[in-house]
Amino acid sequence: MKARIAAIAIGLLVVSVAWLVVSATGSDDSPRPTDPQRWGPAARPASGEPSASQDRRVTAPGMMAHLRELQRIADRHGGNRAAGTAGGRASQDYVTQRLREAGYRVGVQRIRFPYFAERGDPRVH
Repeated sequence: MKARIAAIAIGLLVVSVAWLVVSATGSDDSPRPTDPQRWGPAARPASGEPSASQDRRVTAPGMMAHLRELQRIADRHGGNRAAGTAGGRASQDYVTQRLREAGYRVGVQRIRFPYFAERGDPRVH
């Protein structure tokens, strides 16, 4: 059960990060990555349409590198990166730092949410 919850939390984090990256790069006035060697071309042509070479900002090897690092973070925190845990904070720090390195202005907002944690193995009475 804990593994399933962790898998769901990781999946949600990956989807959230992907959504943040896509939404941040979606409009022409969005901040752009500043290191073309690492992140690919940052500017759009005058037409506003990406050229064929600019269409590949997100690559499978790049995504896999980030997923491996997120797994390392989970491994260092008992397999847990859920919100409200040390692993969650480390994951937030990692994503925040990568976005800042890419030239984005990043803000972090604290939110309250209901949280459930199992404190022991389930028992049937």
